[in-house]
Amino acid sequence: MTPIPYFRARAAQALKLLLLGLLATAVGGAAQAVEAKRKVIIDDDGFSLMQMMLLEADDVDVLGITSVSGDLWVNRVTASALRGLEILGRTDVPVAPGATYPLLNSEAQTARWESLYGKLTWKGAWMKQWVEPTAQSTPPYHGPNDPVDLAWGNPTTKPKDEIAANFLIRMVHKYPGQVSIIEGGPMTNLALGQRLDPAGCWDAASLWPQRVIVMTLERVGSGAGPDLATMSELHRLAPGTTLVGAGGARRSEDLERAHAAGAGAWLVASALHDLQLPRQAR
Repeated sequence: MTPIPYFRARAAQALKLLLLGLLATAVGGAAQAVEAKRKVIIDDDGFSLMQMMLLEADDVDVLGITSVSGDLWVNRVTASALRGLEILGRTDVPVAPGATYPLLNSEAQTARWESLYGKLTWKGAWMKQWVEPTAQSTPPYHGPNDPVDLAWGNPTTKPKDEIAANFLIRMVHKYPGQVSIIEGGPMTNLALGQRLDPAGCWDAASLWPQRVIVMTLERVGSGAGPDLATMSELHRLAPGTTLVGAGGARRSEDLERAHAAGAGAWLVASALHDLQLPRQAR
């Protein structure tokens, strides 16, 4: 198989794969007991190892891939997904192009922020040069409407004639309670889907998958403790859903409180790295 260049070197991608692996380990036994494949949609700003793992998993049914601007502009992300599927021999999986621009931020706003607070180390599709000297070559800069010319060949297949947000809405309604959305990029498509869906599938717990990851991003690595209020509210809305929390856990007492709030499991990284959890709590 022709290798797919892994052109993104960032810690966040490694963390996503780690969390995915931890979740798969936690629920693997239960998944094996169910004959039906787990239905997933991959919403991401690139195509790499995560997509290949899910596409080749025997117990996963990838309903589609949705693209979004993040590390790259969405036209390049869409082309990368299509070409990756061609290389893997999985052109049966549809690709729905998503949002080109963020809903709130902009390149001009980011430049203004940097003028006040200092240069950002990574700006994704807006990255034109490294902040500090490095042996790594500067990533090639492309505009949102520049022609796409992939190093491993451009795709011959075409994306769906349906935007990502509408595809997400349609699949969630088609398979109520069965679809898991694997989010690997900015959540612009999810936000648009929430706005566009007149039936409010994002607020209807009956349409949620059996397992939901509840991550409060500002708590990740903060040592501020888990977001128990959000966990308790989601447990009230969906008492039959397995809720997997993430972010803020510091010690075993936090895990006990999270369990009491309705968490079926909790993803932990910083507390393990800092040796704050005793062996029996790991």
